Amino acid sequence: MVVGTRNAGLRISETSGLLGFSPTTISKVYREWNIQLATSNLVYGGRYDGREDFAVVVQPFFRNSILPLTADGKPDTTYFSVDCFHFSERGQADMASAVWNNMLEPVDEKQTYNNFRNNRSNIKCPTEVRRWETFALTVGSVR
Repeated sequence: MVVGTRNAGLRISETSGLLGFSPTTISKVYREWNIQLATSNLVYGGRYDGREDFAVVVQPFFRNSILPLTADGKPDTTYFSVDCFHFSERGQADMASAVWNNMLEPVDEKQTYNNFRNNRSNIKCPTEVRRWETFALTVGSVR
């Protein structure tokens, strides 16, 4: 949410007003996102390429997440706890489903967003084929 509004060109004060967070919180969240970006750069930088005993796979389900909105277009606060920073039980459930599904997707086909639809009917289940396809695409490479 914060990163999306900042990347769309909104200033910290505008993002703060839109999302209802303090400018300090907006700055901290954006800084944390930049740390995550640096981590991805480390993972994809070749350090682990060619290893047969180790693999790093980024689960990008939250990279391009869509802010959950209410019917009137405002942020749906039911996904967040009272501090408006951490996820509520509902938000945690959606994130758990998204990361689970991401782990079962082949490396080059991972979903890069979570649309917060709270849809439990789309939970992926491991199969013998899926398990080995994912393993074969992971070991010895970093993606």
